[in-house]
Order: sequence, then C-alpha cells, then structure tokens
Amino acid sequence: KKVDYILSYKLKPIVCVGESLEDRKKTRYIKIIEKQLDECIPNNVQDIIIAYEPIWSIGTGITPSVEEVTEMIIFLRDYLKNKKNIKNSKILYGGSVSSENFNKLVNNTEADGALIGGASLKFSEMKKILTFCWFFQFLNYCKVMFAVVLSIHILICVFLVVFVLLQKSEGGGLGIGQSNSGGLGDFLSARSTSNILTKTTSFLALCFFLTSLTLVIIANKNYNKESIIDSGEDSIIDRLD
Repeated sequence: KKVDYILSYKLKPIVCVGESLEDRKKTRYIKIIEKQLDECIPNNVQDIIIAYEPIWSIGTGITPSVEEVTEMIIFLRDYLKNKKNIKNSKILYGGSVSSENFNKLVNNTEADGALIGGASLKFSEMKKILTFCWFFQFLNYCKVMFAVVLSIHILICVFLVVFVLLQKSEGGGLGIGQSNSGGLGDFLSARSTSNILTKTTSFLALCFFLTSLTLVIIANKNYNKESIIDSGEDSIIDRLD
C-alpha cells in the first residue's frame, strides 16, 4: 500500500529489504526476502528502487562479504524480473556503508549503488565516497579509451606491415626503376618514392610505439581496493559468532 501511495504522487519509492541475523544463520534469508518482496512490490512497476539492507548490518559497522552481497543482488534482480515483471530495476546496498567499504560493496558486486546512512552525515566520509564515484567513472572511461586505442593500434600494425613489405620489394613494389630508358627522371622518381615510404614507415613506427605505451598506461590504471574475496575474509556468520 505504501508503494502504491508513493507512486500515485509520481514519486520514486525506495523499498528496503533484509534479513535478521537469525535468518542468515539458519540460511532462510532468501525465503524471508522473497516474502518481503511479494508483499511490498506491485507487479509491472518500472520506476522503483530496491535496497538490500540486512538488519544485522545496520549501524553495527559489520558488512557482508562481496560474495554474500552479490548473491542477494542477483537474486533480487532475477526475482523482480521473473515474478514481478520489473525488467529495469535499480538495486542498492545499504547497511554500515562507509568510505572504507564503499568500493568493495558497490564496485565489486552487482549493486547499482549504495544507500548511505550514518556516513551521509559526515562531510569527510561523503567526500571520500564521492571521490570513489569519480574514480569509477574515470575507470569506465579508461575501458572505452582502451578499446578505441586498441583498434587504432591494430590498424597501425596492419599498415606498418604493408609499408615494410613495400620497402623490401623491388622498386618499392610499384614497378619503379624498371624502365628500359634508365633515365634520371626514373631514378629521381624511384628515390622520391623510397623517401616517402621510409618517412611513412617511420611515422607508423612512432605511432605504434605511442599506442603501445598508451595501452600499457591504461591497462595499469587500477583504482580498485583489495577485494574482500581476495583478502580471505570470513563469512559474516563466522565473524559474528
């Protein structure tokens, strides 16, 4: 009813779902959240945001692992698509979000963003989080640039090979210098063509070096912090026990 009421005023509702620690320990959290979604979310609603906010994480400073968040985000997205016919849902993570775990919980999972609680009241925390957001955008920009530069790099490689083969072929591969007259004009023409091929090959070699260097720089741009998975962090149940 609350969701319908909010939608009637052309507003975008943010529906928070999450399980208790007991539900998590007894591995029935999927059924609990499925029930919450079934009771709260109308069918065929497109303009809605879902926030996965485990109750045991709110205000405790304890957050689930990347694997645990990813599992829930994927479940929420599939459930909304298949059960509620909501294909373009936005799913956030909420629960003790801070500048220290924002990168792990958002950039390394399937979440579309974060629902920030207490950290939103601290200027220094929000400044760090927004800086992370800028880094993510820059990282996506680097991915696009990598694809563009790589395409140019491949074209340069092809042209470089062609021009090297032309230089190695007799008369630049153009039949120059094969005239029976053997005059000065033919000699100058062949020499001019050879100079053009040499300069073009040198230019392509320089472009090849620059694009190679650019690809290395872009490929090494990595602003991601250490993943929870890589750090060998224990399950949330193990940490709370």
